[in-house]
Amino acid sequence: MLQIIRDWFNQSAIKEATEVLKHQVNQELAENELESAEKTLNKILELSPDEEDALVTLSKLLMQQKKVDEGYQFFQKAVSLNAQNARFAINFVEAYEALGNSEKMQEVLYAAIQKAPDMLDLRLYLAQQLFENAMIQEAESELTEILKRDPDHREANIGLAHCHINTGRKSQALEQVNKIRQWDAKEADALISAIYENVQNFN
Repeated sequence: MLQIIRDWFNQSAIKEATEVLKHQVNQELAENELESAEKTLNKILELSPDEEDALVTLSKLLMQQKKVDEGYQFFQKAVSLNAQNARFAINFVEAYEALGNSEKMQEVLYAAIQKAPDMLDLRLYLAQQLFENAMIQEAESELTEILKRDPDHREANIGLAHCHINTGRKSQALEQVNKIRQWDAKEADALISAIYENVQNFN
């Protein structure tokens, strides 16, 4: 019983100290004292290793200081604790893009999607990256996954039409165009033009 009481007091003290440090780090960030904020966040994580907000904030802070790989490690832990934190993956995708590391960009997106498969913005971003890298089949796979979850997803439908055009599948491309025309006639006309421009690619 005495040990239970001691544990309760210890947990209470840790929680109180963590809250004080959270307030401190907010002030440091507001005053752009990044090095101090980094130290304070590490103190929080020493007390509470699974403190999600601290993990996410530290990951972003390290990324801003060009310590992208180090920040990504903290981000991964935050996602392992709560899949909803995967929504911050785009920050690291853009950071790796700025570094010209397309392989790491895709790794970040695939890992985030595995944890949060219904985050359609992540899937769309990945599909766009795959398409730009001429990985059309892989891009189409991601777009199809989006449309399984949201059949009327505008960008995914347009992206799928471009995949069909790029791979010379005229009937599928026209089917997508007819669907898109229901809500965006201008985009549908642009896709028709793309079909005729690529007529030599069609079977």
